[in-house]
Amino acid sequence: MRAGPRGIWRWHWLLAGCIAVPFGASVQAEPAERLLPLAAVRPAARFSSADLRALQASDDANPAMLWVAQGQALWRTPAGASASCAGCHGDAAVSMRGVAARYPALELSSDPAAIAPARLLNLEGRINQCRSRHQGLAPWPAESQPLLGISA
Repeated sequence: MRAGPRGIWRWHWLLAGCIAVPFGASVQAEPAERLLPLAAVRPAARFSSADLRALQASDDANPAMLWVAQGQALWRTPAGASASCAGCHGDAAVSMRGVAARYPALELSSDPAAIAPARLLNLEGRINQCRSRHQGLAPWPAESQPLLGISA
């Protein structure tokens, strides 16, 4: 291990891994009689009002569908001199199915001199990373209309 701040961080990660294994191995699951029965589990939408559930179920009345429509247009439109998202990824309904469920995710660093071996990346961060690395464009600001549309 190297001396200096980066070396200290490496020792920190190594120590954290050594400590986590013994503690993680000794944790026991709760007894089955204390767990909530599966029949008692309810979806979160069940706690919403009937009006809100109807609004979310309607493609015409749901305000989020405005971002979906904008995202579909952005997906197909080439960005400047770069290809569109569809040019690399194809049909979003097929290639992006289930992507949102995989984020946030840890992205491992390929730089051996990096201070942290991994960083947490959300879906919007991955979109901006693809945009800057593969399309050569500036990332969209957080919560911007195009980023909300593409992530929707």
